[in-house]
Amino acid sequence: MEQLAEAVGTASALRRIRRLQPAGGEGDYVAPPTYPHPEKKKWGIHSYETRRISGDDIRCVLLDSVQSQAARMEESLVRAFVFAPPGEPGGRDRGAARLAREKGVAIPHIVVDFTGVPGVPDIGRVTSMELPHRVFDAAIRDSLLDDEPFPDTAIGREISNSTQRNATPLLRYATTGLVYGAWKSYWGGALTARFQRCITSEIIGVNARESCSPASKTDRFNIGKDVKISMDDGRMRLDARGKRPSEYGHGSIVSTEIPNLGVTMDYARQTTVITLAGLRRLGFPGKDEAAARSALVALAVIGAEDEGTFSALRSRCDLVQGGEEYEWEIVNADGTTEGFRPDPRKIAEWLVESVEELESGGAWDKNPTVLRPTKSLVDLIKKSRERMLGKEASGGSKGRPTPE
Repeated sequence: MEQLAEAVGTASALRRIRRLQPAGGEGDYVAPPTYPHPEKKKWGIHSYETRRISGDDIRCVLLDSVQSQAARMEESLVRAFVFAPPGEPGGRDRGAARLAREKGVAIPHIVVDFTGVPGVPDIGRVTSMELPHRVFDAAIRDSLLDDEPFPDTAIGREISNSTQRNATPLLRYATTGLVYGAWKSYWGGALTARFQRCITSEIIGVNARESCSPASKTDRFNIGKDVKISMDDGRMRLDARGKRPSEYGHGSIVSTEIPNLGVTMDYARQTTVITLAGLRRLGFPGKDEAAARSALVALAVIGAEDEGTFSALRSRCDLVQGGEEYEWEIVNADGTTEGFRPDPRKIAEWLVESVEELESGGAWDKNPTVLRPTKSLVDLIKKSRERMLGKEASGGSKGRPTPE
């Protein structure tokens, strides 16, 4: 790991460009994410743009965004280090994550525990690694630590006052905010802590062409559209002044083709970059700087190595590697590169050594900070659920067949 450890202190970035293909084989239809159409009555649209690849302008489609990739990578760390506690076997993860966990590594994070809360016990424990704004999410802001609003506690103030020059509070209590980014946009206060991602990843479909997706449903009971029904408190009844059965999920849907909801392509391209120069802008006062950056890079590599970053992106968008081994590259400031392949055992050892140093210096708290939701947060969730159930019962929420 000497090569990688040295790169953390001197190189500009780590990079991997991976060629992928549909699990169904070359030329198979894949379903990119859909975004709202400006005209609300029309179907959603995909995100197309022209990319410059090997000197040519090529029309590409976005298959998985930077934000989505970050969530997938962070999910892999949750699965490896939170759902599977230290020393225990865990899920499908293998390699560096499992080896590090077996050595007792745990990632610092914050938990909002809804267990036993009346009306919402099904939510259970929600971690800062799963919330959209991570440690600065409104759900954490609106929770209590020892019956005190979390932002007003010593730990909350420490996190809230963290800066680029002193990022140790996030490292100590909510590490992945430094790996995948965190922004104190909803907490208020004079300081607005904002930490950029140290890793970005994206998947595009190269030379993409629109396809059509057939939408249909055959009803086993052959319920016709001439019979009218209505819904009251979630219960269906015949009603001559009601709506067609299809409005409430009964009956058949005539086979139609939905335009531009799917593509074929030459191949998919996943580009992953870990900014080492960006990490060096973060300050960790004391003797922890090298260990802190090494731990963050190790976690970024472990998350990016998980196959969940490109497989089973959504319904009918399973990708596999294009039959080649893809090395990472160390990218130097002068543009030169050096290839390397992460050895899971060595990556795990590197992470373990870094974490042990950080723990001894008090900059890594492996025990999660556990909060309880405020009554206001619980009431908000309950009221929102009641409203949503009311809309569904009255037929106010209509689904559309899409490839998502």
